[in-house]
Amino acid sequence: MAVTSSELSFGTAGHHGPAARQARVRRMNEPMPFMSRCPRCGHWCLQDSYTRRALLRLTNTESNIHGYCIGCDSFWPVGADERNVLLDWLAE
Repeated sequence: MAVTSSELSFGTAGHHGPAARQARVRRMNEPMPFMSRCPRCGHWCLQDSYTRRALLRLTNTESNIHGYCIGCDSFWPVGADERNVLLDWLAE
């Protein structure tokens, strides 16, 4: 028995369709805010300039993720503990 093209699904359902792909791309490009403690003043600072895609790239290449404190006007590399929390969060 032959299958006709009208009986086939061309990626319109499940996780393979265009809508699902757009949702994955959109999710990767959304900001992924997190908190990091400023080593200079000790305040927790919102870090909201990284997307999920950028954080994954930085963690996969073992590059520094930098935090910024608006009060001190300073940057710092996010510590290993905070980085590990980010990795767990990215894995979700």
